[in-house]
Amino acid sequence: MEEEGRLWGAPLLASNGGGVVSDWQPMGRVLLFAYGTLRDSGVQQRVFGRTLATAPARLSGWRVEATMVRGRYPGIVRDPEAVALGELQELRPGELAKCDLYEDVPRLYRRRRVDVRCGRQAVRCWVYVPANANRGRIAGRGLSRLAWRE
Repeated sequence: MEEEGRLWGAPLLASNGGGVVSDWQPMGRVLLFAYGTLRDSGVQQRVFGRTLATAPARLSGWRVEATMVRGRYPGIVRDPEAVALGELQELRPGELAKCDLYEDVPRLYRRRRVDVRCGRQAVRCWVYVPANANRGRIAGRGLSRLAWRE
């Protein structure tokens, strides 16, 4: 990252003076807010075959639960007083499908659009939310192939 609020040499949000969230995406790229296992370079290597370009990001109104899914994997839950810390990641075309497989969508997680802060920029991106976030811990078996920590 060359400077705060910039990834891949382009601004995350064009200056419009209004602080409006942008749907801008680098050409042919997808942005993902990662707060858990996908932040780990070893997991990135196993899922994507490379380490991702990243920048620190914050998701207001959500809280990270360290062992929410299967008693072992992180998840986020709504909490109006909280801020989930993570990173904005750049994915290539087709890599979102790899993420869906890794996150066992729709059984364990669901993908949704959110607005995060990256530096002073507001950015629209994808995030994975536990499928049953309002029901407590989630039991499942879909992550063993690319498990966070075996």
